Formats: sequence, structure tokens, C-alpha cells
Amino acid sequence: MEETKTIYAALAAAQSEFKTVVKNQTNPAFKSKYADLQAIFDAVRPALNAHGIFLTQRVTTEGTKISIETILLHESGESLSSGVLTVDGAGGQGPKGIQALGSAITYARRYSVSAFLGITADDDDDGNASVEHQTQKPKFYITEEMLNKAKAVAANGVDAYKAYYEKQSEDFRREFAAGGWHNECFKDAHMADVLKEAEAAAAKGLEAYQEYFMTKLNNEERGELTRSGNHDRLKKVAAANHQPTE
Repeated sequence: MEETKTIYAALAAAQSEFKTVVKNQTNPAFKSKYADLQAIFDAVRPALNAHGIFLTQRVTTEGTKISIETILLHESGESLSSGVLTVDGAGGQGPKGIQALGSAITYARRYSVSAFLGITADDDDDGNASVEHQTQKPKFYITEEMLNKAKAVAANGVDAYKAYYEKQSEDFRREFAAGGWHNECFKDAHMADVLKEAEAAAAKGLEAYQEYFMTKLNNEERGELTRSGNHDRLKKVAAANHQPTE
């Protein structure tokens, strides 16, 4: 082990000069204190650098897996590695998924550097974190069947869709809204109501339909009615129902 004797000696000297790690954060689940990543670096980096040691961390991802390796590089050219710590960073899609991924990376970096340098960055939670991980509520996902059901209800109009949506679970409403499907279905429900009104106007004849189309609808509603082909269809229906004035 001659190739690492210099860095070992430097690390031993640096450890004797490590500052007390300030536990500056609180875990709301267990009311326990812990040190965030910056607090750990503030406690160890000055001593490491004073003894010619540079600390870095290598982060790699593969699928949902996150791997962290803490590395110490000495001015002599010698180095030490913590070995690779791998955690599951699965967090779903969208902003929430990205936030979960970032949290998992920070978590892994904290535990890797703390274990490698022999420092305590957390209160002892007596295994609570492990129990919490084992009993953690599974993530709720919107299935294609759920989406198709919501779209089918939306085809009956806003009142029907609102009643359906409000009866769903909190998990469903949260994920359905986050995925943008709630806005999409609400728009579909609104246009279903518009179509019903348009059909009622067309049944009264061409003049009634034209007045409804031009004065009752906004540009977006007219555009949707036109793009769907319903405007042309309803003009024909209205023409067929047209009663010329004498």
C-alpha cells in the first residue's frame, strides 16, 4: 500500500482538524436534525485542502438508478475512492420527477461523503428512515383506462365532468392536474356544451345558427368548432331547417 501512504497520512492529519458538523436542517417526518451537503463540506473541506487533499464526487445515472462515488485526490498524485453508492432515484415525469431525482442525488452525496470521512451528519433515527422507506405509499399513476374514462365523461359537458372529477381521490386529482389532463378534459367538456348549444341553434334555422356562431362564441370556440368539422355540418343542418321569411 506504499502508493497511498502519503494520502493516508494527510487524511489522518486532516480528520483531526475537521470542524463540528452543524446539523442545520430538520427532518419533518421524524423531527430529527441533520446536516445538509453544504454544511458537511464546510466542516471538512478547509482541513482537507490544508493538507493537500481535493474532494470531488462523481455522479452517474442509469435508468432510475443513481450512482455516487466520493474521491479524494492528493497533491502527491495518490487518490482514495469511497466505492460506488447506488440508490433508486425514480420520481416520475415532469417537474416533480426532476425534483425527486435531484433530492435522491443530494441524499446519496451526503451519505457517501459522510460514511467515507467517518463523520455523523444525522441524528440517530433508530431505523425510522428504513421503516418509512419500506412502508412508503406507492406512487399513484394515471392509467390509459382512467384517462379514457375521464374523456368519455367530459363528452357529456362541464357539469358531468366536474361531478366526476370531484368524486375522484386526492391522488388522482393531483396527478391528473399535474399531467395536464384536467385542463384538457375541462376544455373538451366546455366544447361539448358549446356543441349542444350550437346544435340547438342550428335546429332553429340558418339565421339563428349564424347569429349564435358570430355573437355567442369567442374566437377560440369558433376555431374549435370549425377545426372539428362541426361548423360545416351544422350549417347544412341549419340550412335544412331554414324557414324563409315572407
